[in-house]
Amino acid sequence: MLLCSALLLFSCSKKDGTGVEPDEKEQQYQTDIYVAGYESNGRVLMPKCWKNGIPVDLEVGSQGAEVYAMTVDSGDIYLAGYTWDPEGRDRIAMYWKNGKAVELIDGRAYAIAVENGDVYAAGTHNIDPVYWKNGKLITLRDVPGNEYVAGIAVDGSDVHTVIRRFPSSVYEVGTILYSKNGGVLNTLSTNGVAFAIALNGNDVYVVGTEWNGSNSVAKYWKNGKAVALSNKSTNTVATAITVEGGDVYIAGTETAPGESSTVKYWKNGIAVALDLGEYDGAYAAGIAVDGDDVYVAGRVFTDGKIKAAYWKNGSLVTLTDENESVDAVSIVVVKTPVE
Repeated sequence: MLLCSALLLFSCSKKDGTGVEPDEKEQQYQTDIYVAGYESNGRVLMPKCWKNGIPVDLEVGSQGAEVYAMTVDSGDIYLAGYTWDPEGRDRIAMYWKNGKAVELIDGRAYAIAVENGDVYAAGTHNIDPVYWKNGKLITLRDVPGNEYVAGIAVDGSDVHTVIRRFPSSVYEVGTILYSKNGGVLNTLSTNGVAFAIALNGNDVYVVGTEWNGSNSVAKYWKNGKAVALSNKSTNTVATAITVEGGDVYIAGTETAPGESSTVKYWKNGIAVALDLGEYDGAYAAGIAVDGDDVYVAGRVFTDGKIKAAYWKNGSLVTLTDENESVDAVSIVVVKTPVE
């Protein structure tokens, strides 16, 4: 408010035509785009993270490391993945907070979440599905077979996990299981692959793909009920999900027989194709939504070269040079007030 001099013996204010005080400015926001992934240096894989296209320094040893998931909480960047022991034989699960590495125990971390300051990294240890809360190991079950936690979501004290069980190779389809707080495991599919989990109120969403006998079909499960996203003769896979304002956004990849893969996202089941530009093919791995803007992270490739990339509302943005082989696996978009 504009204050007039007391010599005028009265107070006054000025408003524009809308009735808004001229010094009451609309709040401005800054949008930060975080992307995580990894690259090959010709010998080992190295973790990568970008904030608004600028690389973020990450602690990593000579054995390299891989990153599979990311979240951002109160400005802090958390990444989940694994490295190798000094001899390069055993994998060690780990996460990073603002670039500083935190090694856990032998295993792999495929997912990460932060709730009320507690850090939850999830994956596998001794081929059992596990998660770590602030570094403490919690085994969800110990049964014969190969299992790992593919996704984790936390709401208050409730920990939701989606577990993938596979026959012998991670490239084979298997059983998808859901558990809340380590309780009864609900079977979602016996012939699929799960990639992520998301919460919206009391609703639980799991995303993945299911083999129908002739091709893979992108699907998500809402409270255990399957919803198919494709039914054509192509192979489709859904790899990431977020729910915003009641709308369900899913990122995925489609491959037709004899053709290179294309990428898309679905909003409430309606597919939106993403531009490949000059590249032959692509793969989608992460998704984020900010208001009306939809972001998808992944990779594009041509002539044997792979570039980390993301799409904003379908338009392609590459993050790396042509001479690099880099993959992007996760994306987070954060809007903060500008003071």
